Amino acid sequence: MGTNDLGDGAMVYANKSESSSRELKRAEWLIEEYADELTDVKAALEAMIAQAQAELSSLPSAWIGDAPMQHSQDNVDALTALVEEAVTYVYTSVDECEEMISCLSEGIDRLHLLNAPDTDAEYYLSHLSGYNLSTSDGLVFAVPDSTDASQRFMLIPVEGVSNTYNIYTNGLYVSVIDDALAFTETPRDEWGQFVATQVSSSSFTLHSALGYLGASDGDVNTGQPCVGNAEDRGENIRWTLVKATQPIIESGITPQSYMDNIDYAVAYDKESQTLRFVSDDMAVLAKVCVQVYTVGGRLLYTFKASERQSLMELPSGTYIVRWTLGAAVREVKLKK
Repeated sequence: MGTNDLGDGAMVYANKSESSSRELKRAEWLIEEYADELTDVKAALEAMIAQAQAELSSLPSAWIGDAPMQHSQDNVDALTALVEEAVTYVYTSVDECEEMISCLSEGIDRLHLLNAPDTDAEYYLSHLSGYNLSTSDGLVFAVPDSTDASQRFMLIPVEGVSNTYNIYTNGLYVSVIDDALAFTETPRDEWGQFVATQVSSSSFTLHSALGYLGASDGDVNTGQPCVGNAEDRGENIRWTLVKATQPIIESGITPQSYMDNIDYAVAYDKESQTLRFVSDDMAVLAKVCVQVYTVGGRLLYTFKASERQSLMELPSGTYIVRWTLGAAVREVKLKK
């Protein structure tokens, strides 16, 4: 027997105690179910903590630093602090455990990120054999030469993909075509992407859609083609980055030494945001065609070197200025 109220006129139910009993049993079942769920999610959290600890302990300290293709000290410190918090925190709900699991997972992903090269800088891709990558005759190995523009490359991060780059040089991208390396005017999606993996304190590998970028065999000689489907034999696929030095125009006139003593120069006026060439004989420059590109290779402007080109509509950043004089193609970077 039972009632639904204790006031006057309360109705009497013969099955009230049975209903209350069922509700109580259901509540007990829900509590047990939640306790089981909390136990399971705590076990998942412990596994995630163990994974994070293993990731941290397996990363050699020499692989951590500020250089490109190294692991970031900031990401190491952040995950270390997160693990310490995860171990000491007292969890009382499923949501708390799941939130920490998510944070640890994101921290592990960030730990895997390598420091990206400067997006506005050129680099020599130096093979562990001692030779540099060069575009002097296709894509080949060459004796290092800091004055050789064909040995300079830019590694442009691919948006939305970790540690993945387009390799750019002299207005072209390195791509895989018909099982071989070639140059294209635009990146070829996954066929123009190279995944970087750190393999020592200073070296890394670049993996294409076909295999590794490197030498097809152990012995490397000048002029030997670089392949995009090399097998991992150790040093044949290992690279280091050496930052190339090149003047960046911030204001005034480019050094004449960079122009190989040709009697003209390119200047950028910050106040008027105008790009122009100067020479004692401007008539010569009237036949010179100049292009302005993004660092990613997108053409923005074309004009004659005898003219002025306003860059006022462009956002702040670094751009490539390229022109051809006779048979020589020259370029400099402009920082706006």
